[in-house]
Amino acid sequence: MRDLFDLSIFHRAVLAIPVMIAALPIAANAGLRPGQYDVDGLEQICLIDDGTWYSPTFYHWRGRWQLIGNEDKFIIYGHYDDEAGDVGEDSMILEKDGLDWTEWSDDFTDDLFLDDVPLTRVKKKCDPESQAREGLLRRKSPMQ
Repeated sequence: MRDLFDLSIFHRAVLAIPVMIAALPIAANAGLRPGQYDVDGLEQICLIDDGTWYSPTFYHWRGRWQLIGNEDKFIIYGHYDDEAGDVGEDSMILEKDGLDWTEWSDDFTDDLFLDDVPLTRVKKKCDPESQAREGLLRRKSPMQ
């Protein structure tokens, strides 16, 4: 009698198929996970497993992220401020077709919206939070 642990490669693959199929919905719905992401080539953000995030590319830009209800949508929201005195807010909604990014200054002199921008995971381990202040007098927000 043949030992169950001495199966051919073919038989192991056939036995693994139901396990892989069962895992597909979980993987497809996994959505965001901690790590460093590129937002449309403009900035990068680091999602932390405690539901917070920060930017390794824009000084003093951070916030929170979470799943929206039982939907396959995530919200990423936050705040930025800099030495120039510019203060603003961000809200990003991630769905299957991309990220909708809205940003506005607290005094409403600037407001920007980008529709269906790519959010790409760059790496698992994030760079440290940006300590760079240079260029902030020229840039009023992470989107600019």
